[in-house]
This record gives sequence, structure tokens and C-alpha cells, in this order.
Amino acid sequence: MYQQKVDFAQLRSELQTLDKNEFASTKNEHDRLSVEIEKLRQKFKEEVNKIQASVRLDLNLEKGRIRDESSVHELKIKETDNRIEYTLGFPVLTRQTRDRNDAGAVRDDKVPDYSMVIRCRYWCRGAWLGYPLRHWQH
Repeated sequence: MYQQKVDFAQLRSELQTLDKNEFASTKNEHDRLSVEIEKLRQKFKEEVNKIQASVRLDLNLEKGRIRDESSVHELKIKETDNRIEYTLGFPVLTRQTRDRNDAGAVRDDKVPDYSMVIRCRYWCRGAWLGYPLRHWQH
């Protein structure tokens, strides 16, 4: 019976040693995987930041291109208005000019009548676009 107790104690000691070794091995593996996960997390953040910066750059370039395109269109509109004004012999009132003049007229308690100029502008644009005259007359 004493021999069985010694064998049992020895077996328990071996099992504890194996358990400690297995625990140490598992802990080392866990620590190694944690470090690897953290590295991957950092790499992922860097990639996301790169992509965001690239998208921001693309958006800013597109905004600039649209601004440039818009200014070209605005210039073409002004050139067309100038041609119409030259053809008519008097200035064509744009919406901004009408609004500015109307605001000034309200201050002076008189409202100018631009209806004839506006009709003429639309008629000229209609004729210029090839619409029949009766389509634009009021």
C-alpha cells in the first residue's frame, strides 16, 4: 500500500508537470497569436488610412475638375449672352441683374418693367435655337 501511495504521488507529480508544460505551451501560443493579431490590426489600420487618403485625393481632384468645367460652361454662357446682346443692340438682363435691379427699385419705391426685354431675350434664343416665332410670342 505504501508503494501504491508512492506510485500515486509520482503519477500526480508527473501529471502536474505535464499540465504545467501544456499550460506554458498554450500560454506561449496565445501570446504569439496576440502579437500577430495586433500586427495585423495595425497593418489593416494603415491600409484603411491609405485608402481613405486616396479617396480624399480623388474627390478633391474631381471637385477641382468640376469647378474648372463649370467655369468653362459659365464662360460659354457669357459669350453666348454677349453675342445675343451684340445682335440685339442692347444688354440682355440675366436673372442676377434683374434681381439686383428689382432690389434697387424696391428701395427707390419704383418697379421697372423688364417684360419686353425678357420676351425679346426668349424670342432671340428661340429663333437662335430654330423655334418658330409664334412659339415665343405672348
